[in-house]
Amino acid sequence: AASYTALARVHFALTAAAAADPRMIAEAGDRMAEVSDREQHGVAWPSYRALGLAYLAAAAGERDRAVELCEPLLRVGTIPMTRVLAAELYRKAGQPQPALDALRGIGQRERVSYIHASGLVTTAVILFERGERDRAHRMLEKALDVAEPEGIARPFVTDPDDDPLREMLTAHAVWGSSHEGFLAARIASGDTGISREDILGVALSPREREIFGYLCTTMTADEIAADLFVSVNTVRTHQRAIYRKLGVNSRRDAVKLFRS
Repeated sequence: AASYTALARVHFALTAAAAADPRMIAEAGDRMAEVSDREQHGVAWPSYRALGLAYLAAAAGERDRAVELCEPLLRVGTIPMTRVLAAELYRKAGQPQPALDALRGIGQRERVSYIHASGLVTTAVILFERGERDRAHRMLEKALDVAEPEGIARPFVTDPDDDPLREMLTAHAVWGSSHEGFLAARIASGDTGISREDILGVALSPREREIFGYLCTTMTADEIAADLFVSVNTVRTHQRAIYRKLGVNSRRDAVKLFRS
């Protein structure tokens, strides 16, 4: 109940929530009951427990319950993981101020790798929604600076209903990034492609989805081919298939349709 096994149960809950698998979520809920509800040996297990339960509640569509579970986390001493993930939940629940308050509680020395990247993404999306687009893009670029060297992907993966993050990522590809390949892979790998395909009534193949992610950037066909270790002809073949399925004639129109 208070060990590395308990921490693994918390991570399993986060994984189940991200997978949106009802059976996994049910199993994770049962396992979370085994995590201690008391602080032991200086470890704030109640906070980790609340975080796991909050993400399971959000995955079940109970956002009010998720926010309720997060509130005590902001009254506890700094626990970077719980604060940065609570901020993400607040942001998705349409409560930007509590999200920013959660992030402010994280000290500069604690903002390493995942914690830093995730906090930057959450703040960037909030700025983007407020219309501070240039600041948002500069902050997102900083997040990519931190994330790419360590392959930190999760903060950039969107939920089916996370329109603000999806819009910001595709807009950032147009804005320009020194991490275009990494960004393209994030655009292609999340639920963004699935939800847009449902809306557009088309079914892109996995490879077409991957190519489409790259088309959202400013990378040339030669650069895309080099990044994917395929020929330029292969890229162009997939590109033409994507245009045909989307009913467009240009790269610009394809991206515009996706972002509309």
